[in-house]
Amino acid sequence: MQGPPPLHPPVQRRGLWIVLSVGATLALVVVIAVVVIGAQAMGRARERAMANRAARSEAERTVTEQREKMVDSLKTGDAAAGMEAVGQMRGQLERSASTMKGEDAAAMKAMAEVLRKIEVPGKGYAAAIARIKDEEVLQFRVTEKATFGKHREIVREFLARNDDLAAAVENTEKITRETMKQAGISQAKIDATVAGMARGEALTHRLKAKIRAADKTIGESALGVLDQLEENWGKWHYDETAGHLVFKDNELLAAHNLLVGKIQDAGELQSKAQEKLVEVLREVKVK
Repeated sequence: MQGPPPLHPPVQRRGLWIVLSVGATLALVVVIAVVVIGAQAMGRARERAMANRAARSEAERTVTEQREKMVDSLKTGDAAAGMEAVGQMRGQLERSASTMKGEDAAAMKAMAEVLRKIEVPGKGYAAAIARIKDEEVLQFRVTEKATFGKHREIVREFLARNDDLAAAVENTEKITRETMKQAGISQAKIDATVAGMARGEALTHRLKAKIRAADKTIGESALGVLDQLEENWGKWHYDETAGHLVFKDNELLAAHNLLVGKIQDAGELQSKAQEKLVEVLREVKVK
């Protein structure tokens, strides 16, 4: 997969398609890791009946396995594999809840619902990334002026879905509290769950914020490139052989490279933050 057109002279950097698709999976991995820590803390708040302990153990085993698959998927940017793992986790929590009794069952089911609520914006974000890729928006290979409007719509959709994902990530605690309260869970159990989640959140918050901010920079800079190219229609063309835009005006070229540089720098910053987050996730332990 290729990123946007290279700077002049060409600068080779990690493809933005991989960076962005990893971003979708990574955001879910981080939030789910935090939710699972909360669920496990909730389950260990006091001794349970044998059936409940067995169901909880099975849920923890599946979640641990799927979480590892999600983290592994980050290396290749395989968002589909990450999303599949999310579904497996949620399904296991629901199955475990069906074999448990009392408040434990309601709490486990509530945590599955929390994952579902977080999964929705993640899927929306992944779909927006897929559209950017399919339409080759960041290649800026425009041959008809009508394309600018279409590409702006795609980028704005990406920015909106990024905002949705950022809100879900930032409001995980609120979502968890509200969902558990609606399920009739006691305040003590809600507090125990959120306290467990807080341990994971403390380790990942700063890096998550960097990733979402990088996405915003990529989207806003892409809109800037589209505006610039449309306003200067006829002063540039796409060279199929060279694989990048060619400008008739050096000043325009410099302005274009400045915007594309922001996109590539944001992608590189995001990539580094993602790599650090993978390290953190592998070190997170439930106590």
